[in-house]
Amino acid sequence: MKKIVSLLLCLLSCTCLLTSCKKKDNVIVVGTMLQPGAPILEYVKEKYEAKGYELQIKLYTDFAMPNGSLADGSDSANLFQHTPFLDKYNAANGTNLVSVLEYYDCVYGGYSKKGIKNVNEIPAGATVTIASDASNMSRCLFILESCGLITLKDGVEAPTMNDIETNPKNLNIIPMNTNLIASSLDDDNTYLGLVNATFAISAGLTSNQLVCQEQDPEHVNANILAVRAEDKDAQWVKDLIEVLTAEETQQFIRDEFKGTIIPYCKEVK
Repeated sequence: MKKIVSLLLCLLSCTCLLTSCKKKDNVIVVGTMLQPGAPILEYVKEKYEAKGYELQIKLYTDFAMPNGSLADGSDSANLFQHTPFLDKYNAANGTNLVSVLEYYDCVYGGYSKKGIKNVNEIPAGATVTIASDASNMSRCLFILESCGLITLKDGVEAPTMNDIETNPKNLNIIPMNTNLIASSLDDDNTYLGLVNATFAISAGLTSNQLVCQEQDPEHVNANILAVRAEDKDAQWVKDLIEVLTAEETQQFIRDEFKGTIIPYCKEVK
């Protein structure tokens, strides 16, 4: 009898332990980058928690990581990417992550630490660093084409290095991880690096070092709030969107990032 009682107590103890370890329904974990996502989420944290949630902000340093944590349920949502990046992730991994908010424009800029003011000052044979992941590589190549540094093959919607048709200055165009491009500007022969605003802010790059900039009038590359498809109509998502898109939050973004990050705030149905 004592053995049975002991066994029952053990099972009860394990059940309680598992229950206490289970993530509470009101705990919302949002994955993001140090810039600009973390300051924005910190700004809305108190307002969101006043609605009955506990907001946990999980920081990442590599664009390759947050979607995996969202897909496996470790995170509730993420705020760091644009729709083309998400679409490529879903296609490659068989996941069903969706955008619920096109939130802000986080544009690429061409930066230099060589004191140049325009792309015409880039010498022949100089190094230019761009993003190596497929969707951001296409963005970078389109910027180089718009600046007149290269031409691309006609009709290619998502160009890669193989789609460069002409390179008049014989530039050494090097794809690399997005979080390394800003530091590559310290290399002797790197005259231009195409840096996402996320990493430009973190690296302390300034408008004085900005040589060219992406134009995105259709907001194709607006950064989004992403969730799992089954959560897109959840109340916690609606409440999070409400505090993120509030006018005072949009004004905070304008004041904090001084035009580097621009609120867009188009909810995705």
